Amino acid sequence: MDTTQRHLIESFARDTLGCGCPAEVFDRIELDRFLGAFDSLPVTGTIAIGGRLLVLLCTQRVDVASVLRILDRGRQIRDREGLNRVRCVVARSAWVGEGEPQSIDTGDERLHVHLVDDARLPSF
Repeated sequence: MDTTQRHLIESFARDTLGCGCPAEVFDRIELDRFLGAFDSLPVTGTIAIGGRLLVLLCTQRVDVASVLRILDRGRQIRDREGLNRVRCVVARSAWVGEGEPQSIDTGDERLHVHLVDDARLPSF
């Protein structure tokens, strides 16, 4: 991964998602490492950051039931891999559910859902 991609991902995580991880966490970024675990779900990309944060990108049609299944799978990976947090990022154009996806109660303070304008999503 080149410096430009690393900076783009760090900016996205910090500025768009509100990640407060220290700078050194961004020294290790793995794209799509866990993507295969989401084969039957509308996750189009994964970003594992520093062994702490897993970002799940959803740019295909997503509803509440899909988000709940994605979060459940993300929780399983988080716990198995010893990660701190999972952030499910739903592109605004992909959201077909009622209300806003970030209002979904996960019952887990280390699982987060974000609705993000398509223009703010990282492109690799």
